[in-house]
Amino acid sequence: MFIGRSSDLASTRIRAANLIEPLARRGVHAELYILPKSLSARLKLFQKCKTYDVVILQKKLLSPILFFFLRRASRYLVYDFDDAVFFRDAFGSRIDDPEWFSKSRWRRFKTTAKAVDIVLAGNNYLESYAQKYNNNVAILPSSVPLNNIPTRDNFPDNPKPVVGWVGSRTTMKYIFSIESILANVASVYPFELRIISDTPCSISSLPCHHIFWNLDRQDQEIAHFDIGIMPLSDDPWAKGKCAYKLLQCMAAEVPFVASAVGMNVEVTCGNTTGFAVKSDREFVNCLVKLLRDKALRRRMGKAGRALVERFYTTEVISEKLAQLIKISVISGSS
Repeated sequence: MFIGRSSDLASTRIRAANLIEPLARRGVHAELYILPKSLSARLKLFQKCKTYDVVILQKKLLSPILFFFLRRASRYLVYDFDDAVFFRDAFGSRIDDPEWFSKSRWRRFKTTAKAVDIVLAGNNYLESYAQKYNNNVAILPSSVPLNNIPTRDNFPDNPKPVVGWVGSRTTMKYIFSIESILANVASVYPFELRIISDTPCSISSLPCHHIFWNLDRQDQEIAHFDIGIMPLSDDPWAKGKCAYKLLQCMAAEVPFVASAVGMNVEVTCGNTTGFAVKSDREFVNCLVKLLRDKALRRRMGKAGRALVERFYTTEVISEKLAQLIKISVISGSS
């Protein structure tokens, strides 16, 4: 039984809904329930937990009293998270600024991590925090489906190379943070900037083609990119991100330039699937390098797809989760 925050949230879709069918093929019957808003409805849902062998709470940090009822009703309780939920997103603040720290978030995370039977963390950074409070922690990366996913080779060359970014209203700050970098590169090597997001976006210093995000079309739009970009700030919040947009690019055989922050570094695999950069100068140089070299883009794109096929597909991650669930059921019945 998965308990998700909202059917509209990417984490609920990626780390719960997308895994239900692959889990079923592995003999694990799973259902997804969205956490209701009212107290009475939540308590009623928690009573339903008693009928399941395993309950997975996805990302949500409940109040102490609600978590108490959930814990009491669950035979085997799992906490799954893919963001630095114990910090605030204080983008632009100094690393030592107390604005990052939230006593209530930290207290809820500590309570949850200590009391559950196992914690599933989306990356190494998140794992290190969970291990402070629980010895039973496993890394479960976010996954991408590959069935019917188009790749760059499925489409003809663009008139100009397309540099693409995928995000949302809350992450738009990252693309704005490299506006001058993109403008400088475009002045030397012209390209088309495409932004896929739920919010209209315009960048004053260079032309920008905005495409409204659509679940059914996002994979096709990404496959039209020649290069993906994923800028991040090097801060406590961003380090918790699980490189999902890069995984989507890699699934489409699209190479990328990304900030060397958190899991971004891991999926570049020594700069064979894309470039992880530490400075503005590196970002410019690597972006220009890819713009100029179509053969390099193709090689990196193929390497990225191969890496996803090996480690990050919904089938691979579902197999890992299925094994964890089956072990949990066995240990819970013994």
